[in-house]
Amino acid sequence: SSLCGDDNEDKLEAWRTAIDLINKGKLEAEKVKNSAICYYSLLSAKDMRILSWAWENVEVLLDKKILDIDEVKRLKRYLFKLLKYASWVFSEVWDLVDGLASKGVIAREDAEKFISLLKSHDEDVSSYAWEYVTVLLDKKILKPEEVFGIKDAFFQLLITDDEK
Repeated sequence: SSLCGDDNEDKLEAWRTAIDLINKGKLEAEKVKNSAICYYSLLSAKDMRILSWAWENVEVLLDKKILDIDEVKRLKRYLFKLLKYASWVFSEVWDLVDGLASKGVIAREDAEKFISLLKSHDEDVSSYAWEYVTVLLDKKILKPEEVFGIKDAFFQLLITDDEK
């Protein structure tokens, strides 16, 4: 299968293999860098499983200088789509927030998006968002006063949890 194939499933498999070989030192990152353009389409895939996998590998591909940070940043609305969609199946996507913030993919400019996730009426989404609020504060994506300003959303979540 090809890194730039038409089928996203095949492309995902090819990239999975390439990343594995790069991590094992059996393939030079430079050799796949020209195919990075094809990876960006995975970062905007409609299939949530493919989208999730693609975002899970952004950090390593940025570290290996295969992906361009500006290109990744242009696609981060798909990351937020994934975070908004985060049910228990994709909850591990939330684990990426810290690393992507450290890399500069997620930044202060995303504060409003995170605030809307914290205030989400979908309890799963807001629960995950509140779990990561300290990361968002540590990385200076959110300011303490912004979090304090929406504390009612947190209390509502606690009340809802008690009712279960």
